[in-house]
Amino acid sequence: MAKRKCFVIGPIGEKDSDIRLNADTLLHHVIEPALEPFNMIVYRGDHRAESNEIDEDVITSVRKADICIVDLTGLNPNVMYEFGRREESGKPFILLKAKGQKLPVDLQNKRCIEYDFTLQNQIALMDSIADTKQQIRNFMQAQVDNEFAGDETIPSLKHIGEQLDKISRKLDRLAQHGPVPSGGSHSDDGGELPPGLDPIIAFAMGINQNDIPLAEAAMMLLQQRMSHLPFLDKVVEIAAAKGSQKAGEMLIDCAQEFMDSDMPFEKKIEYLGCMITYAGPRDEEGRILELAEHISDELTAEIEMAGETVSEEDVAQLHNQMNRLYYGMYGNTHDPDWLEKARREINLAIQHDPSESSYYYNRAGTLMALHDATGQEEGELLQQAAEDMRSCLQLEEEPDSDHLRQAYRLFHRLDMPEANQVMDEIEEQFPALARFLKKNPD
Repeated sequence: MAKRKCFVIGPIGEKDSDIRLNADTLLHHVIEPALEPFNMIVYRGDHRAESNEIDEDVITSVRKADICIVDLTGLNPNVMYEFGRREESGKPFILLKAKGQKLPVDLQNKRCIEYDFTLQNQIALMDSIADTKQQIRNFMQAQVDNEFAGDETIPSLKHIGEQLDKISRKLDRLAQHGPVPSGGSHSDDGGELPPGLDPIIAFAMGINQNDIPLAEAAMMLLQQRMSHLPFLDKVVEIAAAKGSQKAGEMLIDCAQEFMDSDMPFEKKIEYLGCMITYAGPRDEEGRILELAEHISDELTAEIEMAGETVSEEDVAQLHNQMNRLYYGMYGNTHDPDWLEKARREINLAIQHDPSESSYYYNRAGTLMALHDATGQEEGELLQQAAEDMRSCLQLEEEPDSDHLRQAYRLFHRLDMPEANQVMDEIEEQFPALARFLKKNPD
């Protein structure tokens, strides 16, 4: 069996600096000895220690490691960004900080192990280090006992809509543009950033830590330094999809301008999707309904004029977004006519792109809602939904927890043997979710 991996996130600093000395002391004299009984691979991103950049290898380690240990000392912007990426994954982490380090309000309710390397008395210092190691060891033992399940109830970006991957790529593209020229840390509307914090890093921190005021302050600074359409595409869409009212209103106000521009077709669909994602948690689908349908009609006309230059995948995505809108309208009105419209749109999405697993998942949800709304006996609609869930799982190499949970509940409801097979996979991949579903199968 492969060894478990622990990735250490923290300020590393330049060679021979005080920050590097603290980081090395923490790693070699506290973390590594604390984890020695667990026979784990412990590593950190030393290869980028002097570059001051967040690179792809680091983010991969942040998201994929079995557990991360995060040193919040100094509130380093890169560390805060990486911690945000870890937290959104729902996987376990251990927080550390040096004694005396004050934490932002949104972190003060999180358990944080404190260490102190400033003690002058050698015995007191050794006792302090031993105590820190034991706290880390106790926490790690609990994770081992729980099979590193983490907290799969934490909503990831996926739960704000199907724009997760695209939104993440937007954020990465924004960061790749490099630092924005500094022109002060105050936005025109009064928003303020911490001193010396680059707006791009601040925006990333705000998005990944759900600190909307910070993201909005950074957004307004970026608006002053970016062209309008790229600003809407790379910044406003992300903030709106994460719940920023300021960004959401801007997204709605500028929608027609964006659609009338020469932005690529797929970006227009993406813009529409982010607008729907913004409206969903607010139950405001009705507010944007006329605008969204008008945009859909315009894009459909554009498809007819463009012919084969528009990909089948993009056409399918347009229909998928309208499925999401109409499904939300049903949630607000409980009128099953909206579910029929949602069903029509998702059928068209699958017709144009039968290889996308999430479309089968969405259709299964639509069919289940339609079944419940019309009060039918357990029959045709649920059987069709089950077929769609089978297709969804077959198309995915590694089904996520949402899809597995929905499949299990549907198969269990229909008393199908696949329920046991899906539960076996959930137990292997998401043990905490398996325990929850066994207690709450419906």
